[in-house]
Amino acid sequence: MNLPELLTRISLRALIDGCHYGILQNVTKTDFAVLDLPAEYCRSNYRDFHGNDVIEFNVLYFDTIVDEDVKRKVLKIYPKVISDHYNRYKKS
Repeated sequence: MNLPELLTRISLRALIDGCHYGILQNVTKTDFAVLDLPAEYCRSNYRDFHGNDVIEFNVLYFDTIVDEDVKRKVLKIYPKVISDHYNRYKKS
């Protein structure tokens, strides 16, 4: 975990996009990873019961990836709930 690098990356995204959207992944007692989400496919209009922002992610983002091999690899990186939703969307 390189906290200065992470915070710099988040700050840069916030300066460029006006915000930063990310998902915590691989959380352990000593380490964690953040998956940065493309800001143009995210919004946050709601909060959960604990006051945390709820991120809405538009799965049409995956349609912008034209190479099918790359798309499959990217879908594996994202949480299962997102990739499953995208696959259900494509089947309908």
